[in-house]
Amino acid sequence: MGRKNYFMLSIAAFTATSFACGISTSLPMLIFFRLLQGLAGGGLQPMQLSIVMDAFPPEKRGTAFGITGLTMIVAPILGPTLGGFITDSFDWRWIFFMNVPVGILALFLVNRLVTDPEHAKAKGLLSIDYVGLTLIVVGLGAMQVVLDKGQEDDWFDSRFILIFTLISVSALLAAIAWLLRQKDPVIDIRLMATRSFGMASLMIFFVGVTLYASSTMLPLLVQSEFGYDATTAGLVLSPGGFALIILMPVVGKLVNRFQAKHLIAFGMLTISIGMWMTSNLTPQIDYNTFVMMRVVQVLGLPFLFIPCSTMAFSGIPPEKGNKASALYSMLRNLGGSIGISLLMSYETRHQQIHQSILVEHLSPTHPAYTTMLAHYTQVFLNLGLSSAAAATKGLKHDL
Repeated sequence: MGRKNYFMLSIAAFTATSFACGISTSLPMLIFFRLLQGLAGGGLQPMQLSIVMDAFPPEKRGTAFGITGLTMIVAPILGPTLGGFITDSFDWRWIFFMNVPVGILALFLVNRLVTDPEHAKAKGLLSIDYVGLTLIVVGLGAMQVVLDKGQEDDWFDSRFILIFTLISVSALLAAIAWLLRQKDPVIDIRLMATRSFGMASLMIFFVGVTLYASSTMLPLLVQSEFGYDATTAGLVLSPGGFALIILMPVVGKLVNRFQAKHLIAFGMLTISIGMWMTSNLTPQIDYNTFVMMRVVQVLGLPFLFIPCSTMAFSGIPPEKGNKASALYSMLRNLGGSIGISLLMSYETRHQQIHQSILVEHLSPTHPAYTTMLAHYTQVFLNLGLSSAAAATKGLKHDL
């Protein structure tokens, strides 16, 4: 189709399906249009990366990735804030409707400003590797089902999960064998043999794990356990987003002055400190502490994302740019899916473990339990309740 044509088709389809999501009248209808929206949006990130790579010489790509990278890193952080505000103040449908004018403007600007280099022009739809594409879709689709439903169905104790795991593994192994034999595969996994691209892709996979998993869990935590509404939960994330807006262009400049490995090491150290801070959470933690913890967590992301992106495409020839950006984006999103699944599974299982430990101590023979029950019973007696009523109230309060 040509890169520009496909990019414009993706923008137009994403805009149209966003509007369709907004006018949905039932949950199945919304899910269906969200599926189509995902199919349309899947082409946006890799096309954007390859267009930027062709538009800028190697010495300016760090700065370019620093600016365009704002959309990939800041959006998942500010999104919950904006979504929470719209949901609480207006109507959830406007979360989708707001994409429409932005999509129309993007479509107009791409049509006027973007041109295809020779290697990115249309080759005809018959040139697509349909076998490889089918195997990849089946393999990754089955994997996503396993990641989404695994915890709910108790993982491999479920026949359903076992079947989809076998489908995923078989399809992906077949895809690898097929893709390695093709002259023009739909995903060129041979690019992973390029040292700079392979290492950068591995790093961006873990950036996806960190960014998406933490951005998903923190709003759930503060809403379910601390009573925050959707807007306040989003505001826990947004200060980190504003810090990234300032840092991303700065790190883009630093890429040309410092070795990528040093910037990446600093980014990993900063993120590790932020993640360690979460181990000290208590039920008494306040909003400001949540914000500070989140800011420290995300400060390292620009030092990972921009050097990784610059390093990834430094050894890629222009004609391989589209395939490289597709593989690079896929690994980041796959990392996010795996990160969210593992973290949710870990949280659920440990919640069950701690619940069982607590229940073991809710016994009339346990000194701490009887002491607390006596304390609460006395409190209600002092409020004027009868002995029986105070005992019942004390038991409920203790539980």
